[in-house]
Amino acid sequence: MSRVKNITVATRIAIVIMLVAVGALGATLIYGAIVRDDLTRAAIEGRAIASGTAKTDELSRYLNSIESSVLQMASSDMTVDAAQRFAATYKELPGIDTLSDEQAESLLSFYRDEFIPGLEAARGRAVSLRSAVPATDSATYLQASYFAAAEEVELDAALIEDAGDGSSWSEVHRELHPLLRDTAIIFGFNDVLIIDPQTSAIVYTAAKKTDFGTSMEVGPIAGSAITSIVETIVRNPVEGTVTVADFSRYDPDIAAPRAFAGSPIFDGDRLVGVLIVKIAPDEISRITTQDADWAAMHLGDTGEIFVVGSDGLMRSDSRRFLEQPDDYFESALAAGTLDSQGVDGVTSAETTVMFQRMGAATLDAIEQSNDEIADSTNYLGSDVLMAAQSIENPFGDWTLVFQVGTDEALASNNAARIASSISVALFVLVLTFVASSWAEAFMRPVRVLSMRLHALAGGTADAVDTSRLDMERTRTTREFTELTDTIDVMLESLADREEAAMALEIERREIVRQFLPEDVAKRVESGDRSIEHVEKATVVSVVIGGIGRLAGNTTGDVARDSVEHMIEDLDATAHDHGLRRVKVVGDAWVAVCGLDTPHVDHIARSIRVAIGAVRLNADVGQDTIAGDTSVGIATGPVSAGLAGSDHLMYDAWGPTVAEAGRLARLAPAGAILISEPVVRQLPADISVTEGTDASTSRVTWSIDLDSTEAESRP
Repeated sequence: MSRVKNITVATRIAIVIMLVAVGALGATLIYGAIVRDDLTRAAIEGRAIASGTAKTDELSRYLNSIESSVLQMASSDMTVDAAQRFAATYKELPGIDTLSDEQAESLLSFYRDEFIPGLEAARGRAVSLRSAVPATDSATYLQASYFAAAEEVELDAALIEDAGDGSSWSEVHRELHPLLRDTAIIFGFNDVLIIDPQTSAIVYTAAKKTDFGTSMEVGPIAGSAITSIVETIVRNPVEGTVTVADFSRYDPDIAAPRAFAGSPIFDGDRLVGVLIVKIAPDEISRITTQDADWAAMHLGDTGEIFVVGSDGLMRSDSRRFLEQPDDYFESALAAGTLDSQGVDGVTSAETTVMFQRMGAATLDAIEQSNDEIADSTNYLGSDVLMAAQSIENPFGDWTLVFQVGTDEALASNNAARIASSISVALFVLVLTFVASSWAEAFMRPVRVLSMRLHALAGGTADAVDTSRLDMERTRTTREFTELTDTIDVMLESLADREEAAMALEIERREIVRQFLPEDVAKRVESGDRSIEHVEKATVVSVVIGGIGRLAGNTTGDVARDSVEHMIEDLDATAHDHGLRRVKVVGDAWVAVCGLDTPHVDHIARSIRVAIGAVRLNADVGQDTIAGDTSVGIATGPVSAGLAGSDHLMYDAWGPTVAEAGRLARLAPAGAILISEPVVRQLPADISVTEGTDASTSRVTWSIDLDSTEAESRP
């Protein structure tokens, strides 16, 4: 206790200053670390939402386009003719006794020395020769003929147009194969097969794999996904329908992952064949990896985007496998998400699709994710920040996963912590010296006063240096005076800055309310970035076709004023009928009815706006824009909200928005095309005309403007 009492006031002041400063710095460091982590996570989450939304939309468009491509090919005259002619000539094929010994031995050697070893390596188990070779004479004959012809000229069997066997089947093949093969390439199919529904035989394939000519009832593909699709179609053939099967490992392609889509082939009312297409995962991986350009997607060294099926298996390739296969295999084996048999399969198929499993932590994160970043452990056992979005597609319940390594994501924060710690240590050293010196100087006048008091008490006041006392008192007074003045100036400055900040905030709010709907602007001001999901809304997409011609034929000011006038009038019409304009992109103006306020008559309101848009363009077009506006209307579920991180944008998306845009682009000038759900809910006073889209052979409906009585304003 006596030692504490002996500590001088200057030392105590220095200690207090040190403790306060170190405590404040420590709290600041902790708070700064928390804020930095939150900001980093928010930035990653924004990037995940933006990247994920873009990729899910692109994948959905690609996967859904497969159905339309299959329908287009199945309904073409070429395919109908091919199905009948191949089926007829298949039944006329010579027996296997017409094959030469060399051809028979060559086919047997192919299966024994090439195909079966490759399939065993991919499957990780023994494969019998009997289960792999064709079970019918016709399949044996075709494979022996065409495989031998390909080997003779050292080409892939898919490039052989005529094996030179003199059969009627080969004559038909020579004529139709180039067309069918090129069509498959154009549509991006891995292979195209035609099945005879009467014999269940694959009477044609473009790629000429080991399923070429085989039967679905007996042989290597019996019980496969193709067999299931064909049985479903033959059991209930409906023209214009597509049956699909998710990815599975397909033995005729050496157990590589393949998805399938099939559609019936009709000649009039008669089922003459079944068209089956194979889909490889290459395009899905190209989309998710952006042609292996992760830098362009700002994914750093560890970030990646991939697709997972409901079975927990990948539907696109792993980034680590594409970049560092050896390291990938080592990590996946260590994580327990890939076994040695899976390694053989990935090596054989050169893809992680249908081989790489997700761990329990990844599956839990996918299930719980709602476009939000979560901490997880990925399929390679690494700590990651992960977010997931579902993908709308006909093949199954797929999820797009965005992930980035935790260490990489927070690396800048760790570096900042180290730098801050070093800075604090240096600051404490400097502060120790400064605080001690300052406390000593601060207490010097007190000591002089104390000496004076002691001198006065002892009757020796004359011995005290009064000039030194006056100097210390004057110095102390001046410093405190200056400090007081400085504080006053600082407070005045802070008040001015606060006033300026409030003015800037008011100005920012005014700008936000000019560019966003009022309710959305209020949500932005409160920090709400939630997405609106409406199950029943109607989307109106207006394409102002004369903008390009206007820009080329008038001055910039005239073009701008005309377009602004057009958009202002469209906005006014939409507002009068209860629609919200969500965006103007290029020559397209898009509005939604029922997004913020539900309307029972949202379809009728939208039609009145569409008619008003066509008439409005005609009015404005007398001087500037020709009346060639086209309009598309679709109804259904709509999602809307703010997208982007640095640059916010209010937008609406979903299949309904896409359908309205597609119809607007498809509609002739001055016409209004509507989707089938709109047709089913039309008011009684609206007349429509049914037509057909020449490019897709799909039925279209347009509003009959001449006989429809509707007003563009209420």
